[in-house]
Amino acid sequence: MGKDESLEDVMNNKACRFIRKLKSGRPQTIVAYGTSLTAGASWVGALQGALIAKYPKLAKVINSGEGEKCSIWGLQNLNERVIAKMPDAVFIEFSINDAHLPYKMTLDDSKNNLNKMA
Repeated sequence: MGKDESLEDVMNNKACRFIRKLKSGRPQTIVAYGTSLTAGASWVGALQGALIAKYPKLAKVINSGEGEKCSIWGLQNLNERVIAKMPDAVFIEFSINDAHLPYKMTLDDSKNNLNKMA
């Protein structure tokens, strides 16, 4: 995300590009990356189901979530669990565990880690 770009601008641009590719028949790989809210959550399967229903055989969703992890782990494992899968789009979710007191993370640390993953 560029300094002058809002999150909404980024999401609209990326989402439109991703959907345009699917509409044109180009296969897309999506990685869901985060905590147990990703690893064990039904939203990842629901996303896969919705994409398969709308774009049969074009969308593949990979769940790279891991329970009880924070964004520091996310940064340390980004290459293996996300980049190596060569995704076209990534959903990142770590902030809930970053806010968990035992991790002792500041809001700025969490924000910086998430920005580094983006």
